Amino acid sequence: VKLVSGNFSRGDTVAILSPEGREIARGLVAYDAADAVRIAGLKTAEIETVLGYEARSAMIHRDDLVVSHSSDQVQAGDQVQAADQAVGDEVHSGG
Repeated sequence: VKLVSGNFSRGDTVAILSPEGREIARGLVAYDAADAVRIAGLKTAEIETVLGYEARSAMIHRDDLVVSHSSDQVQAGDQVQAADQAVGDEVHSGG
């Protein structure tokens, strides 16, 4: 995960966007928005140090993920966004 936007809680459904802003998947996120921002871009081994507690190794576990496009289109630069938010050039918090 390279970028996190929006306001969401642990267990919420979030959208995963391509670098171009196209939704490619949705999943149940393991962290709230504040923690997700803090660990975005980190290696799994670094997460516990940053958060101060033992955490899940994935922001969204594959068992909690639904891919809407072929998996070869999913790239490392994808971002997590609250699912009820607009997809476009500017992201606004849902609520």
